[in-house]
Amino acid sequence: MSSLWFRSVRLPLAAGILGGLALAGCSPKSAEAPAAAPAPAAAAPAADEPLPPLLEKMMAKGLASQDDETRTTLFELVADEVGETHGLAEAEVLARRLPADSGERDTFLGNAAQAAAKTNLDDALLAATNAKLLASENVAGALAEAVARARGVESAITWVKDNVPDSAQIAAYTTIANVWAETDPAGAAKWAHTLSDTGPLNQVLSTWGDQDLPAAVAWINGNTTAEEQVALMPSAFDSWSSKKPLEATKLAVTQLSPEAAHAVLPSLASPVATDPANDPAAWYAALPAGLQAPEVRVALATGWIGRDPAATIAWLQKNTPPADFDDTWKQVVQQWAVSDSADLDKWLKDQPPGALRDAAVTAYANELAFSDVDSAKKMAAQLSDPAAQAALLKEIDATAAAIQKQLSAGGTPGLIFLDQNGKPLESPPQGLSIQVQGGGAPAGNGTAPAAAGN
Repeated sequence: MSSLWFRSVRLPLAAGILGGLALAGCSPKSAEAPAAAPAPAAAAPAADEPLPPLLEKMMAKGLASQDDETRTTLFELVADEVGETHGLAEAEVLARRLPADSGERDTFLGNAAQAAAKTNLDDALLAATNAKLLASENVAGALAEAVARARGVESAITWVKDNVPDSAQIAAYTTIANVWAETDPAGAAKWAHTLSDTGPLNQVLSTWGDQDLPAAVAWINGNTTAEEQVALMPSAFDSWSSKKPLEATKLAVTQLSPEAAHAVLPSLASPVATDPANDPAAWYAALPAGLQAPEVRVALATGWIGRDPAATIAWLQKNTPPADFDDTWKQVVQQWAVSDSADLDKWLKDQPPGALRDAAVTAYANELAFSDVDSAKKMAAQLSDPAAQAALLKEIDATAAAIQKQLSAGGTPGLIFLDQNGKPLESPPQGLSIQVQGGGAPAGNGTAPAAAGN
């Protein structure tokens, strides 16, 4: 299983960016390619020595680009190459070209640390210590994983205790837990359960669940409290949610407490509904009545509506209590806007005027307000009631103003924190620790973060 802390290089995109250019020693490497025997690290160039021409071109193109995916891909390729061929110390010098406050520098160093450790682990550990890089969760995680794979998990745990600052230890332990879980998940889970943070245990259970979900579920049921089970079960079910949702559903219904099943079933509903081979209505009807929760209906409808809007809407109207329908429909439309806005646009174009269409327009416009105010206002203009249209335009302006205030108060572009009602906070939460895993949604402290544009 790939490391929790780093996104994989997107080779098709990289090929397009580089226009087919190649340079000996600098071409992208497939993750599936057999590993070559480690070569001695090349002598690190002086700090002012230029990079090889292609790497220099890639670095310059990344710095100049306004596209996040292009920047990420290019910086990953450069970090991997420099870390492997010149070592972490030279990568640290190169990373100073990146904005210090954007997170890109830290990510660059984490990727470089991974590559450097594969070539010469001792040199990478020494360079990280000398340059005081171990306070970085990315660097500490990468090197802890490398130590665990090369020298065993016990050595890695000891290395973390002796060398990594407290603030980055959980990140390091999480990568160790992932390595340990590949061969001894029960032992890894027992150790991770003793830690103060649940991150490493969640990683163990995710890896274990992919290998043997029934065994992971049995361990959780036998070794954790009811409250912990609710928090931990989604990690164990993570892989089967997409790969084997029907089998996972049976396990959730028969082996989990009702509270834990409630935490898992929404993640199973959407994959069930997305697959044309499945009957979403029959899947829902087969659930015990106590598990037919609003969150499950929303998730099921979200996965189903793209392939059959009419059937989904009819099912929602039949199975949703009338008092809950408006809120449920709003959530479904907002998720539909994220997953397939072109399909939603087509449905709106074909839908006759009425309350159902107006509710969809309102939900869609509110979602667009986070990324494209002009498009949101154009959508609002489709409302048939002038008073409702004016109210929606006012709401769109309020959302845009709150987002701008949040960014002006130190927020991060592309990441908007919401209150419990889904409205943007006017300033980012104080003392918040954000961790982006695999490029997915970051975890917060009770407030809900939303990726702008999503």
